[in-house]
Amino acid sequence: MDYESLIQEVVSRVMSKLAELGKDSQGCGAEADQCCTCCEAPAMVKEKKITKRVLTEKDVIAARNEGATRIVAGENTIITDLAKDYAAAHRVEMVRK
Repeated sequence: MDYESLIQEVVSRVMSKLAELGKDSQGCGAEADQCCTCCEAPAMVKEKKITKRVLTEKDVIAARNEGATRIVAGENTIITDLAKDYAAAHRVEMVRK
């Protein structure tokens, strides 16, 4: 068995797959006149204002269950790390006002 050629084949396939994934993360690569809807921004953003002193993961889960895609927290609101992590993992935008 030729290990060198096997390694080169594996590396080649991995690099090819990474190139495909990179293209997907920056858009589908379709021409402008043939563009699909996969690259478009969400049609509507639903905001939820939370004025509590401390914003927790439970608050973010509740807001998301209500359909919120953006949470507006007060300027002095403390946002817990778990709340930030949950929001990031579930594509809920967190802003301060």
